[in-house]
Amino acid sequence: MFAFLKTHGQKLALLLLVSQLFTTTVLASPFEFDIETPTDFVARAQSGAYVGSKCRVNTDCYSKNCVTGSDGIAKTCQRQPPGGPCFENGNCNSRQCDLSKGTCKTAVNSVCTNDFDCTGSLPYPYLKCKDKKCRLLNSYQCNQNYECLSDICPDGQCRAPPQAPSAPCLAEVECLSGDCALSTCANPNGSLYPCTGYRCVGYPLGHTCANNGECKAGFCRSGKCVASKDGDACLADYQCTGSTICLKGKCSTPGNGTLLQNDVCAANSQCLSGVCSNAVIEKDETGNLIAGYDITGPPRCGYIDNGRSGCKTFIDCTTGLCQNGTCKAGLNGDRCQFSFQCKSRGCSPNGICYDLLNNAGKGEACDTYSSCLSRSCLIGPVVRPRLSDGVPTTFEDATCDGSYNDGPCRKDYDCNRGTCSNGTCTYISLGAPCEADTQCDTQTCAKSSPTATKKTCILGDYYAECDGDTCYTGKCVKLPRPTSAPKCYGNGRRNESDDFCAYYGCKAVALGGTCRSTAEDCDTATQKCSNNKCVLK
Repeated sequence: MFAFLKTHGQKLALLLLVSQLFTTTVLASPFEFDIETPTDFVARAQSGAYVGSKCRVNTDCYSKNCVTGSDGIAKTCQRQPPGGPCFENGNCNSRQCDLSKGTCKTAVNSVCTNDFDCTGSLPYPYLKCKDKKCRLLNSYQCNQNYECLSDICPDGQCRAPPQAPSAPCLAEVECLSGDCALSTCANPNGSLYPCTGYRCVGYPLGHTCANNGECKAGFCRSGKCVASKDGDACLADYQCTGSTICLKGKCSTPGNGTLLQNDVCAANSQCLSGVCSNAVIEKDETGNLIAGYDITGPPRCGYIDNGRSGCKTFIDCTTGLCQNGTCKAGLNGDRCQFSFQCKSRGCSPNGICYDLLNNAGKGEACDTYSSCLSRSCLIGPVVRPRLSDGVPTTFEDATCDGSYNDGPCRKDYDCNRGTCSNGTCTYISLGAPCEADTQCDTQTCAKSSPTATKKTCILGDYYAECDGDTCYTGKCVKLPRPTSAPKCYGNGRRNESDDFCAYYGCKAVALGGTCRSTAEDCDTATQKCSNNKCVLK
């Protein structure tokens, strides 16, 4: 035996070396060694720890990727995810390094053992490991079927296999009916159940079906979707076709003009209003609009337009008042709840139709910004007497907003900020008498001391809106916009995270710092002012 080793030792060592190199090569690719697998025979040209080794920083690793583990403490060297830096294929989870860019390629169709090999620690993974290959999730762009987790790439995007009606979908090709839309969902017996998002629409009449719930309309009989007949038992309105609707559990044809507002309908002639539509806006018992039209639901009877008869109260009318059974626009002096009920387009705070004013003040009715003194016409809450019983009630209507500092005014009420002085909204200066925070340049109106008899403008307390050196703490900082602040429409849209809508307020006094007993200088969420010191509550 020893003689054999002595004679053939060099050949045996060479054979072992070749075997080791072959094993190492298979682990990575047929073109290079896996430089992340330690061996006794192959040394790496560059220094750095192997994958799985402990590390502190990226430069400790050959892959230049030191990752914190799931425990949030331990760090180990790992391969780079797609998009990470690389200089060899072995640096990457995908084993594919784009040397021209020095970044790891996307791992589509690359070898994997788990999902992490495909996407690394990306917060929105778009690949999953299937049959040891990285596959794209649905809706991502593809070139071939094998690139997709679903094995379906019909239109340049990975798609789910065609599904039956009511299944979730992202495109028509994912539905057996060929129709993907915002739709209702149906049980096998045809009854509806709540669902959200895009769904596969039911089959049209004449299409094969397995149950009633698969038909877009009608019923599934003898394996086909067929139209309903008068007297058929129904569970939902969509099952009744033609001029029939589901009334008391049976498909029936209503008489002309017999259906009231918001009743389900099949034809204009069936409605008292003469309008059967999916675009009906619902009102509550006070006349406030409470819901937009439901494009997924059945058509409903609309409200009665001005000039048509049949109303019992103003709620039956689209925009007007109900006078002697006919919907009409209100004339000046008529009672109203909303400005659109008046021919003049103006409903006063007392609920009376009147002509719109030019340069109207705060709270007056408006239809365009140019009709307001402040040049701001907004839809918001207003309080007017209810038409039914005269009780003051809050409604939504268009009224003029107030002016801000340096804006025009006729009286103090016209000013959202400051007071009206010589036709201009002007802030009250520090130390001057005041009645409300909004009147002060410092946005803080309070007693300067416990013994003071009147309120004056004092330096801003915690969260008071500021612009410069107006704070008690001397620090005006960016803060989350409070709910009490006026709504902000940055760049013409409601987006209070825009810089245009940034809120700057006074910083709170630090815990243990000096505070004023007459103001809220401490962090009101956790602290209070006691003996002129901010302490925990």
